[in-house]
Amino acid sequence: MPLFAITRPGLLAIATSVMALWSCIAFEKSLIRSGEQDAITSQRQLIKLRQGMMPVSHPVDAPARVLPALL
Repeated sequence: MPLFAITRPGLLAIATSVMALWSCIAFEKSLIRSGEQDAITSQRQLIKLRQGMMPVSHPVDAPARVLPALL
């Protein structure tokens, strides 16, 4: 007669916990990968914006402002 035995519900609980842990780890890696890709995309957009900036000595003509109609 064994002193310690794992019952079927106990084994099921262990298996469920392990599956939940591994799914959380996989989801975390997926989120990290997605965040890294977003950071790379944002950095590229910033570089493009900085390359397209004009110095203050060459201002661009601003469009005429439209005044709101007064009641």
